[in-house]
Amino acid sequence: MTTSAERINVLIAGAGPVGLVSALLLLCNSLSVRIITKETKFRTGYQGPGIQPRTLELYRFLGILDDVWAGSGPHQTIHEYTSPDNGDPPVIIWNDPELKSQVNKPHLEPRLIGQVDHEAILRACLSRDYGCQAEPGTELVSYEQQLGRYWSISIC
Repeated sequence: MTTSAERINVLIAGAGPVGLVSALLLLCNSLSVRIITKETKFRTGYQGPGIQPRTLELYRFLGILDDVWAGSGPHQTIHEYTSPDNGDPPVIIWNDPELKSQVNKPHLEPRLIGQVDHEAILRACLSRDYGCQAEPGTELVSYEQQLGRYWSISIC
């Protein structure tokens, strides 16, 4: 958390996956950030159930892939079952051929993780690696550009 006298490079309003990953990208490029969110508690529930392969590549670049990998799981094979009366074995309708990773595509499969768990991992990485914490219950009320470059920001 920053004090009012401390200058920050970027204010991020919103502590969802996009805001948290944006903070990680900025911090790893030596910019200071402050993350605020008007919700008084971090989100619960599950939205956005997966992380796509290209996002996993970004997480590797940011140095948090091991954390995300440990907190997520592989996609599930979907089975279509035949009628139990006819005795046939289940018919698998999603059985991808074995794919080989390549230099330009090291991750071929999405990882499954609920948004609440995804955000918790991102917050933990921000705190551990950069000492940065999202501030719940802090709302961006208004902002106004002044002198072409500086902004006047009202936060409560």
